Amino acid sequence: RAGCARVEELTHHVFLALPEKGALQLRVLVRAADDSGRRPFAVHSRPEDALPGTDWTCHATGALGATTEATSAPDDAAWPPASAEPLDTDGFYRRIADAGFGYGPLFQGLKAAWRDGDGTLYAEVALPAGTAPGPYGVHPGLLDSALHPLALAAGDSDDGTLRVPFSWSGVTLHATGARALRVRLARLAADAVALRVMDSAGAPVLTVDSLVLRPVGAEQLAAARPDRDGALHEVIWRAVATPPDATVPAEGAGWAVVGDAGDRLVAAALAALGPAAEAYPDADALRTALRSGATLPGTVVARCAGAADGDTDPASAAHSATGHVLDLLRTVLADGGPDTRLVVLTGG
Repeated sequence: RAGCARVEELTHHVFLALPEKGALQLRVLVRAADDSGRRPFAVHSRPEDALPGTDWTCHATGALGATTEATSAPDDAAWPPASAEPLDTDGFYRRIADAGFGYGPLFQGLKAAWRDGDGTLYAEVALPAGTAPGPYGVHPGLLDSALHPLALAAGDSDDGTLRVPFSWSGVTLHATGARALRVRLARLAADAVALRVMDSAGAPVLTVDSLVLRPVGAEQLAAARPDRDGALHEVIWRAVATPPDATVPAEGAGWAVVGDAGDRLVAAALAALGPAAEAYPDADALRTALRSGATLPGTVVARCAGAADGDTDPASAAHSATGHVLDLLRTVLADGGPDTRLVVLTGG
C-alpha cells in the first residue's frame, strides 16, 4: 500500500498478545520516504475499549524499501537434500507445551524437518485441513511454524526459554495464498538465520536476509497478555454473619489485641474478649512482650488504621497501612506460636 516491496528492517520492542476477550486497536504509521527511498514505520496497539487519552504501546519499528534485491527464481534443487538427516518431530508441540509455551492448533504446522551437515535446517509446514490462507501475505500460523525447526533442533532448553524473533532484515514477499510451505533456515551466527520460504513446487514465497532471535521465558510471554494489565478492581464489602455457635473465649484462651485502646474497634474487641485478652499499643510492644516471656497468644486481633486525619494522599495512606500489617505479620510469624492466627480489624 505504501509502494514498497521490501521490509528493510523490523525490530520487536514489546510482545503483542491478543486478550482472551475483546480486541485490540492496531495502528501502523508509515512516514515519508527519506533521500534513499526508505520509509520508517511503527506499529502500535491499545485495547479497543480504552478510555480517551489512553497511551498506545509501541510494539515494533522499522523501515520499508522501495526496491527488492532478493532473488525470485524457483529452487530446482532436490528436496530435501540427499545429505540432510531427518529430525524426529513426534511429540514436539507436547514438549513445548510442557515447558510453558502453548501453541494453538493453527500454529502447530510443523510436519517434517531435516538437518544438513553444516547446520542448515529444512522443514515442511502446513495449515490444518480446511483452513484457508486468508487475506495474509503468509498466514501467521504458517509463518510462525516456519521458525519452529529452530526450537526442534535446539532440543530441550535447560534454562526454560524459547528463542523468538527480535530483528528482521531484508524481508521480501514473492507470492501469496500458500497453504503449505518448504522452509530453508541457514545459520548466519549463533543467534541469526537466513530464511528461504517456498511453496510445495519450490517457487519462492518469502525470503529473509537475516532474522535475529532472542531467548524469552514463558512467564515473559504470559505477562504480555493485555488482560493482565490495566484491570479495574472494585472493593466490595460483604457482611459476614456470626456463626450460631460462636462464643467469647474463656479466660486464658490466649488473645492479644494490638492498637490504641481509645480506638472504637479496639475498644469493642477488648470489651468482647474481656479478661481473656492482653492489650498492646502496637506491634513493637507485642514483640517485646513475647520476647520477654509473655504467654503466646492463640489469636492476635489488630487494628489496621486508615488514613490519618487530614491525610489526603491515598498513596501515602496505602503505604502506611500496608507497612503496618506487614510489621504485624512479621511479629506473629517470628515471635508467635506455630498456630497463632492474625485477625485484622478494618474500618472506613
